[in-house]
Amino acid sequence: MSALKPDKGLANGSCNRTACQEPLAHELEHQFMEGIFTGGPRLHYCERCAADFDRWDFRSGDRVRITRELKAVAA
Repeated sequence: MSALKPDKGLANGSCNRTACQEPLAHELEHQFMEGIFTGGPRLHYCERCAADFDRWDFRSGDRVRITRELKAVAA
């Protein structure tokens, strides 16, 4: 099992998926699960892992868990 990064799941931190934990700073939008699904705070995922969750949710007929929003652009 991978060592957990201290910024795992945080916005602009690292992907929340333990097997991934890719940096999120380069992502153009936030992909996250709300607390209703996580039992706590928003948890952020990279684009690839978020797409994996989407595919699973569509195949299984479950409610789509990932929400996306554009990151604020620095002026």
